Amino acid sequence: MKRKNLPPHLPYDKSLVERARELRNNATPAEKLFWHYLKEMEFFQEFTFNRQKPIGHYIVDFYCHQLRLVIEMTEILTMRKRQKNTTGTGRHILNRTIWK
Repeated sequence: MKRKNLPPHLPYDKSLVERARELRNNATPAEKLFWHYLKEMEFFQEFTFNRQKPIGHYIVDFYCHQLRLVIEMTEILTMRKRQKNTTGTGRHILNRTIWK
């Protein structure tokens, strides 16, 4: 797959790099399982996937630049906490910030 009209990198908050490294080293069971299955898929060799990638002011669980794909492994308790603390616009903001 050719990279069409993709910037060479996405802007990110450099202060999140260390936290992203910590999250990579302390993955949840769901993230570990997903990463295991993802690596076994045929297309894994064709595309580059990153774990715990800083993008903008966020850290996303999995990211593929060539596919413009962000995958979030949100557990139920985390979702409930986020629903109480936000209006639910986080993904909308992320999408609008990155994919202008």
